Amino acid sequence: DIVTGNLDNVMQVKGSLSHPYIHGEVHAADGSAAKQLFNNISGHYAYEDGLLRLQDFVVNAFYGSLTLDGTMTADQRLNFVMDAKNVDLEHLPISDDTVDLGGKVNAKGHLSGTLTAPFFDGEVSSEKITVNGEALTELEGTLASNGRDKNKLNASFKQPYRDDPVNYGLYSADLNLNLVQHYIEGKVENIWGDIGGLLRMARLDYDINGLMQGQLLFSYNGRGEGVKITAAADNVKIHDLNYAHMRFEGRVDKGGVLHFDNVRLQEQDGVSDRGIIAVGGSIDIKQKLLDVEAAAVKANPAIVTAVMKNPPEIKGETDMLVQVHGSFDNPQGTASLEITNGSVAGVSVDDMTAMLALADDNIKLQQLIATKDAYGVSAAGDIPLDLFRDKNQRHNPDAQMNIVMDLDKARLGILPALTKMVEWGVGDTQGKIRLAGTLEEPLLFGSVKIAGGSVKAKYINTVLDDINLDVLFNGNTVQLKNLSAKLGKGTLSAEGSYALHTDADTAYSLHIKADKAQLASKIFTGTITSDVTLQPEKYPDMKNRKGNAAPPMAFRPRLAGSLRLDDVLINMPTVPELGEGDTNIGLDMKFVLGPKVHLYNSYLYDIWLKGGIDIKGSTVFPMIDGTIKADKGTVKYLRTDFKLNQAGLVWVDPGSFLPNVNLDSTARFSRYNIFMKINGPVSEMDLQLTSDPPLTQNTIVRMLTLQRESAGSNEVTGDDMANLMTVGLQMTVLGDVEMFVKQTLGLDQFRIYTGKTRSGIGFESAYDRNKELTEDEKNQYNVLVSKYLNNNFMIGYTTSFDAVDRSIFGQYDISKHMNITYSRSYDMSKNPKDWYGLEYKISF
Repeated sequence: DIVTGNLDNVMQVKGSLSHPYIHGEVHAADGSAAKQLFNNISGHYAYEDGLLRLQDFVVNAFYGSLTLDGTMTADQRLNFVMDAKNVDLEHLPISDDTVDLGGKVNAKGHLSGTLTAPFFDGEVSSEKITVNGEALTELEGTLASNGRDKNKLNASFKQPYRDDPVNYGLYSADLNLNLVQHYIEGKVENIWGDIGGLLRMARLDYDINGLMQGQLLFSYNGRGEGVKITAAADNVKIHDLNYAHMRFEGRVDKGGVLHFDNVRLQEQDGVSDRGIIAVGGSIDIKQKLLDVEAAAVKANPAIVTAVMKNPPEIKGETDMLVQVHGSFDNPQGTASLEITNGSVAGVSVDDMTAMLALADDNIKLQQLIATKDAYGVSAAGDIPLDLFRDKNQRHNPDAQMNIVMDLDKARLGILPALTKMVEWGVGDTQGKIRLAGTLEEPLLFGSVKIAGGSVKAKYINTVLDDINLDVLFNGNTVQLKNLSAKLGKGTLSAEGSYALHTDADTAYSLHIKADKAQLASKIFTGTITSDVTLQPEKYPDMKNRKGNAAPPMAFRPRLAGSLRLDDVLINMPTVPELGEGDTNIGLDMKFVLGPKVHLYNSYLYDIWLKGGIDIKGSTVFPMIDGTIKADKGTVKYLRTDFKLNQAGLVWVDPGSFLPNVNLDSTARFSRYNIFMKINGPVSEMDLQLTSDPPLTQNTIVRMLTLQRESAGSNEVTGDDMANLMTVGLQMTVLGDVEMFVKQTLGLDQFRIYTGKTRSGIGFESAYDRNKELTEDEKNQYNVLVSKYLNNNFMIGYTTSFDAVDRSIFGQYDISKHMNITYSRSYDMSKNPKDWYGLEYKISF
């Protein structure tokens, strides 16, 4: 072999000419030896009687560093201790189409043999190497190598899991690298390994997870004759699909052909006649040829979408057979698919069948039929394979789809299968739609018509009746020529257009009108009259503004028009959350509240509204002008009805949907008049409670919460504690009963409470107010009812559930400050106890 490079040598010669002793120091740089490049070679040497001794002889090459210390005899026999560090596998002289090696290895041992045929035998180690990009760590083993055709490695190592690098599979390797003929042979075995990792070592990268035991055989059929893969695994996950068992047996031969010898998936343990998927055939990666067959028997159909990045949801059971052969550029084949009792992209189907043929660079959809109950949709046509290629790689740059969908048998009865928001539909559909264009820019041609249909939407009691629809598809434009329906005694109509591919300023235009349309639902019942348009709007995009530069112009939807509500009943069980979201919609809307707009919830409010507002700006920064007022009604707070004196909502902060609240209300609780005022924005409302006679706000809250008339003092009695424990029961289990009876009988008070039976009048003696409850009274439930016959005279009745303790009572208000009270009580003695009282209230 030719040796090149720069050489420096310092040598000393001693002894006689017939018996010389030579020693020195040598340094070579930037050269090559044995066809391998080196950076530098340096060390000490000595020569005597044909024996060459090297001491601390270091070789630094591109693939690592080597240290030698030992001797070579006159017949060139080697006896060295060798230490190789950081040997870069990527730069070793090996070229194999089926494997790429990476990482660095250390080797330490004995170098023997001859100068022309050296041989290393020692230990190897590495923190990390890669096989086709798959990491292997903590490698330890032995290496026997002549640096040429024999480089035998016996080692063990770990494979960290891609998604859980703390845990790992265990591997062992018995390999030989032939650096002369450039191939690798031997085997790699594993246990608890990641099946996805094993396949990636064989350059098969799929979204597969699962622990398995398996084997890779390199050069399984002779020198460089490919790779054989065998793997078995349980509890395998492919994409989002789970399988009880998987078997993979395959080969990648010398020519780069991948053979599927036995590939099988089984969904359920112990069930082998269903939920089975099998693959066979081969793929010639070099020649770009394929001959593959896949079959499924009553399996999860989602397997057909396992390799998609954002697959549509497919459910049900499928029987499938796919056969593909030919070249990558011009494959041939057939496919049949049947899905039963499933759904595709959320659309329920009883049965869907498809027949496809692949030939002449075209997929022919021979037939697709999807049925649900008595309704169905069918389609047929062509999809050129060019549409799945990049534009600059298409054989025919003008290739387009040509799929015709027949909707004559779809009928409105299919709507519940398309969306859960529809309960039922009745009516015929007529039309055919042809899908053309490319996947990037599809085009639609045809029309769809509906005459006299009916639809019942979920959560809405009103039926959309006499539905008439006329939609025209004209390539890039979808034109809604007419949509009309009856809603109660009114009508709803719409017209507009939508462009599939165009500038944002002409992308869509929708005009919706409601003429006294009547809508009834659990939350909203009333009449709607509106005239609204939805179109694109150009606006300065402040969100993407850079520095002090002018903001760029962008497009957003713009909602403009008017909406009027009449004869409305709104029952919201909770107060809706109002706030700014991410949606950016331009606004120019006028909202008008007509007569009889009623907000009613038995637990929250009973309010009549009037007024209106104008909203401009956008949903990101609204500007609202107007006022909504309530001049009569009640609101419920702490189980007490407060009568509205006046209430209003006004929007004073530009850029916010949250209004300011101003509310003034009064409640009468026994001998107290309670006043509640609320002021401020919805997010920070200031609620104030006052009373006449005066009480502190905390005392008022406690009195209303406990519903105890004598709570004018701050002490907490046993009566209070018993009543407090009952509050939770009253507000949950008994709340509906109390409210129903109170409203049905028109009572001012109806309460179920624990403790002693008492009258509904407020004046009690100090003795009665401070007396602790007896054990019987703590476990006693009572009922209280009362009614104001006019503004001044109230009568009522209380009784225990066992009817042993009971009383009748009355109160007459002579003036704002004076009233007369009377009660007659009964107990087991059956002798009534009469009580008279005169109360005079003084405010301080």
